[in-house]
Amino acid sequence: MPLSREEECKNSKNKKIGQALLCPIFLFLLGKQAQGHTTRIDIKKQHDIIFLLQIARKCRHMRIVVFSDSHGNIRHCAEAIERIKDVDMIIHLGDILKDVEALELLYPNITIEYVAGNNEFRNTAPYNRVLEIEGKKIFITHGHLYRVKYEYDTIVQKGKSLKADVILFGHTHEGYEAYKDGMFILNPGSISLPKWGKASYGVIEIQDGKIGTCICNV
Repeated sequence: MPLSREEECKNSKNKKIGQALLCPIFLFLLGKQAQGHTTRIDIKKQHDIIFLLQIARKCRHMRIVVFSDSHGNIRHCAEAIERIKDVDMIIHLGDILKDVEALELLYPNITIEYVAGNNEFRNTAPYNRVLEIEGKKIFITHGHLYRVKYEYDTIVQKGKSLKADVILFGHTHEGYEAYKDGMFILNPGSISLPKWGKASYGVIEIQDGKIGTCICNV
């Protein structure tokens, strides 16, 4: 029987602010060893994550910032991009697309990929996409078509059918990350209207075929 969304969140060790899923370059720098699955390190302060990102940037790899549910306010998006620095790509998971247009004007040199949300006006964008990045398949969707406010099994099964390495979705305005069935699953939360706590966004690092994810607060 599939777990409800509430049960999934309860079972996730990453619900607490301050925990992060870090890519192998961070583990190497911290003297840790990745075990072929998601490795969790308790980081109590957001600036520690930013510091590690800055160090890791000395090794060439792909850095992606993930936003969702900005709902007309991109101020926090800009703050996140300026804080992280050296961003290779932005992924916006919908609600709303006019914010993507504003980000494209602000950051013309950064590739921006996106899907439509459930609150779009005159939408012409797809609701689902599969991106091929650094040899990895990233399935991106807003999430409303997969009942993510109630359970995660439907979207996980969709990711499996696509042979995705990463599943990205939003819609719930609540951050969530996990590693399940060989896939990294990430909801960055809302960058402007969080369900609880602070506004948040996701960061994905891909290097040498390995993937790391984390959720950061603005």
